[in-house]
Amino acid sequence: MSRGVRSPSWGLALVWGLVLAGVVSADPQPVRQGDITVSSRVVRASIPGSPNSAAYMVIANTGAAPDALIAARCACAATVDIHKTETMRGMSTMASAAPVVVPPHGQVVFQPGGYHLMLTGLKGPLRDGGLQAITLVFKRAGAIRASFRINAQINLGPAPPMRGMGH
Repeated sequence: MSRGVRSPSWGLALVWGLVLAGVVSADPQPVRQGDITVSSRVVRASIPGSPNSAAYMVIANTGAAPDALIAARCACAATVDIHKTETMRGMSTMASAAPVVVPPHGQVVFQPGGYHLMLTGLKGPLRDGGLQAITLVFKRAGAIRASFRINAQINLGPAPPMRGMGH
């Protein structure tokens, strides 16, 4: 099983552990369309002088067929790319990860150090405590517009240095 893809019970335990620890705030309602549910949506508040941010979530598929996240977009950024961070020999690298397949009756967790949405060319500040709409585009479920909570602190511990990355 690839990194980031987890059984439903493991991913839920992880998300609720983060919520209870105060690392992320759970969104009020999961968003569902077809067989896809998007929950635990959070975007990092922008840092003054930085044109980038990242968004995280849990995508669950209750259907019998796989689906795939193929794109994302928002009015807040020039581009939204699907990325995956991987660490090898103590050095983290980031690469495009689209499409991200969500297995039947499974889920994919987007979290720091793994899959994430990279928002580049922010058009304005993302302020802590606010909401930001992001549209997720799936191969089968289509476009899903969801509000992401904006949080200043999303921290799962120290990250290894990123080679050539400005975020």
